[in-house]
Amino acid sequence: RHRIYLRRFVEKLPPPWTKDPVLQRYRFCNIDRELDTVTIWIRQHIREPYAKHPNLWFMLAVARQINLPGTLQELMDRGAWPTERWYPRKARAIMQARKARGETLYTNAYMLNAHGRGPEDPADKAFFTCYLVLSQLWNDREKGMLKALKENSLQAAAEAFLPYHGWGPFTAAQVVADLKHTRYLNKAADWWDWATLGPGSNRGLNRVLGRCVDDRFSGKEAIQHLKKIRDYIKANSDLPRLCLQNTQNSLCEFDKYERARLDEGRPKELFTSGKVV
Repeated sequence: RHRIYLRRFVEKLPPPWTKDPVLQRYRFCNIDRELDTVTIWIRQHIREPYAKHPNLWFMLAVARQINLPGTLQELMDRGAWPTERWYPRKARAIMQARKARGETLYTNAYMLNAHGRGPEDPADKAFFTCYLVLSQLWNDREKGMLKALKENSLQAAAEAFLPYHGWGPFTAAQVVADLKHTRYLNKAADWWDWATLGPGSNRGLNRVLGRCVDDRFSGKEAIQHLKKIRDYIKANSDLPRLCLQNTQNSLCEFDKYERARLDEGRPKELFTSGKVV
Protein backbone atom coordinates (compact mmCIF):
# COMPACT_ATOMS: atom_id res chain seq x y z
CA ARG A 1 0.00 0.00 0.00
CA HIS A 2 2.79 2.43 0.81
CA ARG A 3 4.51 1.68 -2.50
CA ILE A 4 1.27 2.68 -4.24
CA TYR A 5 1.33 6.00 -2.39
CA LEU A 6 4.96 6.63 -3.33
CA ARG A 7 4.48 5.72 -6.99
CA ARG A 8 1.31 7.78 -7.26
CA PHE A 9 2.06 10.92 -5.28
CA VAL A 10 5.83 11.11 -4.87
CA GLU A 11 7.15 9.62 -8.10
CA LYS A 12 3.97 10.76 -9.94
CA LEU A 13 3.89 7.68 -12.12
CA PRO A 14 0.81 6.79 -14.21
CA PRO A 15 -1.39 3.87 -13.14
CA PRO A 16 -1.35 1.00 -12.50
CA TRP A 17 0.69 1.46 -9.33
CA THR A 18 0.51 -2.21 -8.35
CA LYS A 19 -0.02 -5.61 -9.91
CA ASP A 20 -1.74 -6.91 -6.78
CA PRO A 21 -5.38 -7.64 -7.80
CA VAL A 22 -6.78 -6.92 -4.32
CA LEU A 23 -5.00 -3.58 -4.00
CA GLN A 24 -6.08 -2.70 -7.54
CA ARG A 25 -9.73 -3.42 -6.86
CA TYR A 26 -10.36 -2.13 -3.33
CA ARG A 27 -9.56 1.02 -1.42
CA PHE A 28 -7.18 0.77 1.53
CA CYS A 29 -6.00 3.42 3.97
CA ASN A 30 -2.39 4.58 4.00
CA ILE A 31 -0.08 3.11 6.61
CA ASP A 32 0.38 6.64 7.94
CA ARG A 33 -2.99 8.14 8.83
CA GLU A 34 -1.60 11.61 8.13
CA LEU A 35 -1.49 10.75 4.41
CA ASP A 36 -5.20 9.94 4.12
CA THR A 37 -7.47 12.39 2.28
CA VAL A 38 -9.80 13.41 5.12
CA THR A 39 -6.95 13.75 7.59
CA ILE A 40 -5.12 16.02 5.15
CA TRP A 41 -8.27 18.15 4.88
CA ILE A 42 -8.66 18.33 8.66
CA ARG A 43 -5.00 19.27 9.05
CA GLN A 44 -5.19 22.03 6.42
CA HIS A 45 -8.59 23.45 7.40
CA ILE A 46 -8.77 22.91 11.16
CA ARG A 47 -5.58 21.81 12.89
CA GLU A 48 -3.24 24.32 11.26
CA PRO A 49 -5.38 27.48 10.88
CA TYR A 50 -6.89 27.06 14.36
CA ALA A 51 -3.77 25.71 16.07
CA LYS A 52 -4.01 28.24 18.91
CA HIS A 53 -7.80 28.41 19.17
CA PRO A 54 -9.01 27.58 22.70
CA ASN A 55 -11.64 25.20 21.33
CA LEU A 56 -9.47 23.33 18.84
CA TRP A 57 -9.99 20.08 20.76
CA PHE A 58 -13.76 20.39 20.30
CA MET A 59 -13.44 21.25 16.60
CA LEU A 60 -11.57 17.99 16.14
CA ALA A 61 -14.26 16.09 18.05
CA VAL A 62 -16.88 17.57 15.70
CA ALA A 63 -14.70 16.79 12.70
CA ARG A 64 -14.34 13.10 13.50
CA GLN A 65 -17.98 12.57 14.43
CA ILE A 66 -18.96 13.84 10.97
CA ASN A 67 -15.73 13.12 9.08
CA LEU A 68 -17.00 14.55 5.79
CA PRO A 69 -15.21 17.69 4.53
CA GLY A 70 -18.25 19.04 2.66
CA THR A 71 -20.45 19.07 5.77
CA LEU A 72 -17.66 20.40 7.96
CA GLN A 73 -16.88 23.22 5.54
CA GLU A 74 -20.52 24.27 5.39
CA LEU A 75 -20.77 24.32 9.19
CA MET A 76 -17.69 26.52 9.30
CA ASP A 77 -18.78 28.80 6.45
CA ARG A 78 -22.17 29.40 8.05
CA GLY A 79 -20.79 30.14 11.50
CA ALA A 80 -21.89 27.09 13.46
CA TRP A 81 -18.26 26.67 14.54
CA PRO A 82 -15.50 27.41 15.35
CA THR A 83 -16.74 29.99 17.81
CA GLU A 84 -16.34 30.65 21.50
CA ARG A 85 -19.44 28.53 22.01
CA TRP A 86 -21.07 25.47 20.50
CA TYR A 87 -24.42 26.14 18.82
CA PRO A 88 -26.18 22.78 18.41
CA ARG A 89 -29.44 24.28 17.11
CA LYS A 90 -27.64 26.14 14.34
CA ALA A 91 -25.44 23.18 13.46
CA ARG A 92 -28.43 20.84 13.29
CA ALA A 93 -30.38 23.25 11.08
CA ILE A 94 -27.47 23.51 8.64
CA MET A 95 -27.16 19.74 8.52
CA GLN A 96 -30.90 19.24 8.04
CA ALA A 97 -30.90 21.75 5.17
CA ARG A 98 -27.97 19.96 3.59
CA LYS A 99 -29.78 16.63 3.83
CA ALA A 100 -32.95 18.18 2.36
CA ARG A 101 -30.89 19.20 -0.70
CA GLY A 102 -29.97 15.55 -1.15
CA GLU A 103 -26.37 15.99 -0.01
CA THR A 104 -24.44 13.57 2.15
CA LEU A 105 -23.91 14.47 5.80
CA TYR A 106 -21.48 11.85 7.07
CA THR A 107 -18.63 9.76 5.82
CA ASN A 108 -19.23 6.09 5.13
CA ALA A 109 -15.81 5.21 6.56
CA TYR A 110 -17.18 4.85 10.11
CA MET A 111 -20.16 2.80 11.16
CA LEU A 112 -21.73 5.07 13.79
CA ASN A 113 -25.19 4.14 15.04
CA ALA A 114 -27.49 6.86 16.31
CA HIS A 115 -28.74 4.87 19.28
CA GLY A 116 -29.83 5.91 22.74
CA ARG A 117 -32.40 8.59 22.01
CA GLY A 118 -35.08 9.34 24.52
CA PRO A 119 -38.74 8.70 23.63
CA GLU A 120 -39.34 12.39 22.94
CA ASP A 121 -36.13 13.02 20.97
CA PRO A 122 -36.33 13.76 17.22
CA ALA A 123 -35.35 10.91 14.93
CA ASP A 124 -32.85 12.70 12.70
CA LYS A 125 -29.18 11.79 13.07
CA ALA A 126 -28.21 15.48 13.03
CA PHE A 127 -30.07 15.89 16.34
CA PHE A 128 -28.26 12.85 17.73
CA THR A 129 -24.86 14.22 16.71
CA CYS A 130 -25.35 17.85 17.68
CA TYR A 131 -27.23 17.41 20.94
CA LEU A 132 -26.66 13.95 22.39
CA VAL A 133 -23.05 13.41 21.32
CA LEU A 134 -21.40 16.81 21.03
CA SER A 135 -23.37 19.04 23.39
CA GLN A 136 -22.80 16.81 26.40
CA LEU A 137 -19.08 16.71 25.68
CA TRP A 138 -19.01 20.50 25.33
CA ASN A 139 -21.09 21.25 28.42
CA ASP A 140 -18.89 19.07 30.60
CA ARG A 141 -15.60 20.28 29.11
CA GLU A 142 -14.00 21.80 32.20
CA LYS A 143 -14.12 18.66 34.31
CA GLY A 144 -13.99 16.35 31.33
CA MET A 145 -11.76 16.78 28.28
CA LEU A 146 -9.89 19.92 29.31
CA LYS A 147 -8.91 18.31 32.60
CA ALA A 148 -7.84 15.08 30.85
CA LEU A 149 -5.74 16.89 28.27
CA LYS A 150 -3.58 18.33 31.04
CA GLU A 151 -2.36 14.80 31.84
CA ASN A 152 -0.25 14.78 28.66
CA SER A 153 -1.36 11.26 27.79
CA LEU A 154 -3.09 9.77 24.74
CA GLN A 155 -4.66 7.12 26.93
CA ALA A 156 -6.06 9.65 29.39
CA ALA A 157 -7.52 11.74 26.56
CA ALA A 158 -9.14 8.71 24.94
CA GLU A 159 -10.63 7.51 28.21
CA ALA A 160 -12.10 10.96 28.89
CA PHE A 161 -14.42 10.56 25.89
CA LEU A 162 -15.85 7.23 26.99
CA PRO A 163 -18.35 8.38 29.66
CA TYR A 164 -20.16 10.49 27.07
CA HIS A 165 -23.00 9.37 24.88
CA GLY A 166 -22.02 8.28 21.38
CA TRP A 167 -18.32 7.91 22.10
CA GLY A 168 -16.58 4.54 22.07
CA PRO A 169 -12.95 3.42 21.95
CA PHE A 170 -12.83 3.69 18.14
CA THR A 171 -14.18 7.24 17.78
CA ALA A 172 -12.19 8.42 20.80
CA ALA A 173 -9.00 7.05 19.25
CA GLN A 174 -9.75 8.86 15.98
CA VAL A 175 -9.87 12.22 17.75
CA VAL A 176 -6.77 11.39 19.80
CA ALA A 177 -4.92 10.60 16.56
CA ASP A 178 -5.57 14.23 15.55
CA LEU A 179 -4.90 15.71 18.98
CA LYS A 180 -1.44 14.11 19.08
CA HIS A 181 -0.44 16.47 16.26
CA THR A 182 -1.58 19.57 18.15
CA ARG A 183 -0.36 21.57 21.14
CA TYR A 184 -2.48 19.41 23.43
CA LEU A 185 -0.69 16.08 22.99
CA ASN A 186 2.28 16.52 20.66
CA LYS A 187 4.60 15.85 23.60
CA ALA A 188 2.56 13.10 25.25
CA ALA A 189 4.64 10.51 27.03
CA ASP A 190 2.81 7.67 25.24
CA TRP A 191 2.82 9.34 21.78
CA TRP A 192 4.53 6.37 20.11
CA ASP A 193 3.30 3.59 22.36
CA TRP A 194 -0.47 3.89 22.87
CA ALA A 195 -3.25 2.39 20.78
CA THR A 196 -6.50 0.56 21.21
CA LEU A 197 -7.58 -2.39 19.06
CA GLY A 198 -10.81 -2.17 17.13
CA PRO A 199 -12.55 -5.27 15.72
CA GLY A 200 -10.64 -5.11 12.44
CA SER A 201 -7.20 -4.60 13.97
CA ASN A 202 -7.98 -7.35 16.51
CA ARG A 203 -8.69 -9.77 13.65
CA GLY A 204 -5.60 -8.57 11.79
CA LEU A 205 -3.41 -9.15 14.83
CA ASN A 206 -4.81 -12.67 15.18
CA ARG A 207 -4.00 -13.36 11.54
CA VAL A 208 -0.40 -12.22 12.01
CA LEU A 209 -0.03 -14.40 15.10
CA GLY A 210 -1.71 -17.43 13.52
CA ARG A 211 -4.56 -17.43 16.02
CA CYS A 212 -8.30 -17.74 15.61
CA VAL A 213 -9.42 -14.42 14.14
CA ASP A 214 -12.07 -13.98 16.83
CA ASP A 215 -9.72 -14.31 19.82
CA ARG A 216 -9.69 -11.23 22.03
CA PHE A 217 -6.68 -9.52 23.56
CA SER A 218 -6.38 -7.69 26.85
CA GLY A 219 -5.18 -4.10 26.59
CA LYS A 220 -1.68 -4.86 27.88
CA GLU A 221 -1.35 -7.96 25.72
CA ALA A 222 -2.38 -6.02 22.62
CA ILE A 223 0.17 -3.29 23.31
CA GLN A 224 2.94 -5.86 23.74
CA HIS A 225 2.14 -7.51 20.41
CA LEU A 226 1.77 -4.17 18.62
CA LYS A 227 5.18 -3.07 19.84
CA LYS A 228 6.78 -6.30 18.60
CA ILE A 229 5.18 -5.91 15.18
CA ARG A 230 6.12 -2.23 14.99
CA ASP A 231 9.72 -3.00 15.93
CA TYR A 232 9.89 -5.88 13.44
CA ILE A 233 8.68 -3.63 10.63
CA LYS A 234 11.25 -1.01 11.54
CA ALA A 235 14.08 -3.56 11.54
CA ASN A 236 13.07 -5.35 8.35
CA SER A 237 11.74 -2.70 5.97
CA ASP A 238 12.37 0.79 4.73
CA LEU A 239 8.92 1.96 5.77
CA PRO A 240 8.59 5.14 7.85
CA ARG A 241 8.63 4.65 11.60
CA LEU A 242 5.17 3.71 12.81
CA CYS A 243 3.54 4.77 16.04
CA LEU A 244 1.29 2.13 17.63
CA GLN A 245 -1.85 3.82 16.34
CA ASN A 246 -0.61 3.50 12.78
CA THR A 247 0.49 -0.07 13.50
CA GLN A 248 -2.97 -1.09 14.67
CA ASN A 249 -4.54 0.74 11.75
CA SER A 250 -2.35 -1.24 9.35
CA LEU A 251 -3.49 -4.46 11.02
CA CYS A 252 -7.08 -3.46 10.37
CA GLU A 253 -6.25 -2.89 6.70
CA PHE A 254 -4.38 -6.23 6.62
CA ASP A 255 -7.50 -7.98 7.89
CA LYS A 256 -9.52 -6.25 5.17
CA TYR A 257 -6.95 -7.37 2.58
CA GLU A 258 -6.99 -10.98 3.77
CA ARG A 259 -10.78 -11.15 3.81
CA ALA A 260 -10.82 -10.00 0.20
CA ARG A 261 -7.97 -12.29 -0.84
CA LEU A 262 -9.51 -15.33 0.84
CA ASP A 263 -13.02 -14.47 -0.38
CA GLU A 264 -14.26 -14.08 3.19
CA GLY A 265 -15.87 -10.73 2.51
CA ARG A 266 -15.56 -7.68 0.29
CA PRO A 267 -14.35 -4.22 1.35
CA LYS A 268 -17.13 -1.68 0.94
CA GLU A 269 -15.14 0.82 -1.13
CA LEU A 270 -13.68 0.20 -4.56
CA PHE A 271 -10.43 1.81 -5.66
CA THR A 272 -11.49 3.66 -8.80
CA SER A 273 -8.37 5.69 -9.60
CA GLY A 274 -6.09 2.89 -10.72
CA LYS A 275 -5.94 1.11 -14.03
CA VAL A 276 -6.37 -2.64 -13.74
CA VAL A 277 -3.75 -4.75 -15.53
